[in-house]
Amino acid sequence: DILNIRYRSLRTDWHRPQRSFFWSAHFSFSSAQVLREVPYDPQLLMLFYGEEILMTVRLFTHGWDLYAPAGAVVYHLWERDYRRVYMSDMKELYADLARSARRRLHHLLGSGPA
Repeated sequence: DILNIRYRSLRTDWHRPQRSFFWSAHFSFSSAQVLREVPYDPQLLMLFYGEEILMTVRLFTHGWDLYAPAGAVVYHLWERDYRRVYMSDMKELYADLARSARRRLHHLLGSGPA
């Protein structure tokens, strides 16, 4: 019930960076000013799915422009089976805190269940 942004590879590189519609948590580079103006919401503990769409909206409404690089510069390994992740290590805490974080996320976005 939360927008999950997928990717696709480019066939060729662009000539210059392109404006982007979305912010990516694992590929976010900027000055520290962005976090001063648009800090993470301290009430969204353990939020994983939904963090990126909410930050996209918050950055846009604070006047920040988002760009994607002209070509591939890093690789992100999506699989998690080779490492520990907090969602698995603290299942009960994650379930409890993520539930209330998702409710807040939906409230802020005016989406999903109440």
